[in-house]
Parts: sequence; C-alpha cells; structure tokens
Amino acid sequence: MVTIFGTVSVIVFIASVTVSILYTKVMRLKDGVDEAFAEMDEILATESVDAENDYTEQLEKSVQKTNKAIDDYNKQIKKFPGSLIAMLVGLKKEDNVQLI
Repeated sequence: MVTIFGTVSVIVFIASVTVSILYTKVMRLKDGVDEAFAEMDEILATESVDAENDYTEQLEKSVQKTNKAIDDYNKQIKKFPGSLIAMLVGLKKEDNVQLI
C-alpha cells in the first residue's frame, strides 16, 4: 500500500531531478554564450593589418556564432520552466552582438 507520504516523496524526487536537468541545460547554454564571447574577444585582440579580409571574415563568423548562442540561451530562459531556473539563479537576457 502506497502512502501519501511515499507518493509526495516520489513527486518531490522527480521534481528535483527535473530542476537539476533544466539547471544544467540552462547553464550549458550560458557557458556557450560566454565561450563565444571569449572567442570573439580573442579575434579582436589579434587584429592583423596584413590579413584584414580574413580578420573581418573571422570576426563576422564569430559574431554569428555568438548571436546563435545568445538566441538559444534567451529562448531557453524565456519559456517555462527555463524561466523559473533563470529567475532562481539570477540569469538575465543577453543582447545580440552587432558590428558597427
């Protein structure tokens, strides 16, 4: 015979596992955004006058990669249950990168 306490324990366990999985997913997306920004910073730090076209192409690809990571992250923290995780750990929406 299953008791109410046993049923509640199972529900709490399933909820905690689900929250843990969602937290991991959101944080991986956030790490992807941080890595994309770091890659872009590295490209900006190694600007070469001799290879200006290659530099511009690398930078444009990096911006695209960064914006893709930002879009994926923002989508996840915008919808439930990712929005709940974001609220609990203080994650905020990231703005896309634009070349001027």
